[in-house]
Amino acid sequence: AQRLPRLGLLQPPQPRTAAGGAAAPGGQALPPRHSHTAAAYTRQDPFKAVIYDRTGSLSGYALQRALEERGCVPEMSDERRVVLLFAIGSTVENANHLLWALQHILEQEEKTDAARSTSHPLPEADAISHNSTRNSAEITASQHVSTWNNCKLSRPFTDPVSFHLTPPDRSQMESIPLEQCTRRIAGEMIIPYPPGIPLLYQGEIITSQQAEQLVLLRDAGAKCQGPEDPALGTIRVFKNSGKQVSP
Repeated sequence: AQRLPRLGLLQPPQPRTAAGGAAAPGGQALPPRHSHTAAAYTRQDPFKAVIYDRTGSLSGYALQRALEERGCVPEMSDERRVVLLFAIGSTVENANHLLWALQHILEQEEKTDAARSTSHPLPEADAISHNSTRNSAEITASQHVSTWNNCKLSRPFTDPVSFHLTPPDRSQMESIPLEQCTRRIAGEMIIPYPPGIPLLYQGEIITSQQAEQLVLLRDAGAKCQGPEDPALGTIRVFKNSGKQVSP
């Protein structure tokens, strides 16, 4: 934390002391099991570290790509965080290489920020306000790009989707640009990972909100399972003579 103050380390909440709470290891007391103050978990896998950029400038996807470019392969990432996994075979050299990679990434980010500020210089007081506003906007945008199925739909469920044991005939489907998929019938599942929950099922009518979310996730660098085109430049849909499904 001292060497990389810009990066945050996600940690489980500390157990709270509450009347009637059960004793926890180390002499602390945990809240009653059914108490609304009870944490979902208080321990974390010691071989995993979940890190994030405190400023919000680097999304989890961007940080993972930057680490991979420097020879470090994280386990996974989402719109905000990166999961680093250590194993019994990890060495001090591995840890030092990771620290070097993170330091190099942040140094490059600081140079980029400095170049932006010098190309458009602002008075010191205004610069502070400008940076604060920029970071707030980026954090808000990052939170909007989510891998969770939290679209603001007009209703909290979609029309029933028929499932069959026999896969549909591929000749009934076609690939189209992702930006043109609204009101078309999905020909494949799209599952962002993490969390591994489908955003789209085969046979589901794609809403404008779903299409927008998929474009945002693609542009942010989210990794999805299921689509024939992993880059999500295109999506497979059922043919319907080029017509869209009526609302």
